[in-house]
Amino acid sequence: MKTAKEMMDWDNKAAVHTLPNGHLHGVGVALAMQGSGISHVDIAAVELRLNDDGFYTLLVGCTDMGTGCDTILAQMAAECLECKPEEVVVFGVDTDISPYDCGSYASSTTYVTGQAVVKTCESLRKKICERGAEYLGCKPEDVDFDGEYVTELATGKQISRSQIGNNVMCFSNAPLSASEAFSSPVSPPPFMVGMAEVEVDTETGEVDVLDYVAVVDCGTPINPNLARVQTEGGIAQGIGMAL
Repeated sequence: MKTAKEMMDWDNKAAVHTLPNGHLHGVGVALAMQGSGISHVDIAAVELRLNDDGFYTLLVGCTDMGTGCDTILAQMAAECLECKPEEVVVFGVDTDISPYDCGSYASSTTYVTGQAVVKTCESLRKKICERGAEYLGCKPEDVDFDGEYVTELATGKQISRSQIGNNVMCFSNAPLSASEAFSSPVSPPPFMVGMAEVEVDTETGEVDVLDYVAVVDCGTPINPNLARVQTEGGIAQGIGMAL
């Protein structure tokens, strides 16, 4: 509210006054909150595979409707796996083969599906360490995975992620994949404040929006650019619905 007030210059515009044309000029404010992912209801599952040459395939059940969730989920997986986002190929939803997901709505995908991605990455990292240790001839607890190499800590012997992927493909080993699901016991609320400066014709009811500011507290944006354009889209929709 404080930030929106400064952006709108509220103190200098708050008093309603009549313009020379007889229209009224003033400002208004509205606040809202929303739960991101309904607690104990929303659920998402994902599957993650390590392929030949070391790239990953992420199978999701949520749909990118322009919100950028494919990008965000790839970013989250890349951070967990310590690789580049472009090394994670996100497979678009197909209800015949995709893991189950409640769907892309109510700002829940980043929170719910994203947590499923984090859990799945942790499971796959463990499997990569186990397979890497097998190829190095040591125990899983004796190795470390830095995103590129599985390294035997005692000797420094290494095997790369791409080598592991190719070995899995060429030597008839079981494929390396993991799948986890997530449903939250809590629903974290983002808060929003909108302020509008308007000119109103009291005889006809016509309203002109002269200025509008919005401030959203959505926690930590995974992708600030996408968060910004979602906010701008919401502003345009909200003004349109109100008018």
